[in-house]
Amino acid sequence: MKIVSFKLPEYYVELIDKLVKEGLYHSRSEFIRTAVRKVLEREMRRLEHIKKGKSSYVDVSVLEL
Repeated sequence: MKIVSFKLPEYYVELIDKLVKEGLYHSRSEFIRTAVRKVLEREMRRLEHIKKGKSSYVDVSVLEL
């Protein structure tokens, strides 16, 4: 894996820490990898639809929280 550094608003870090503390994730890194993977999967699906000429594609998963 490659190390990537970035800044997040403190509030986001607090929420991530809460999820880690509650045991939903083992670490901040695990949470961030999961979040990035999910966004990448969604965006790659969207890109495929756009490339197929379905530019009106709306991914309802963006509405899920």
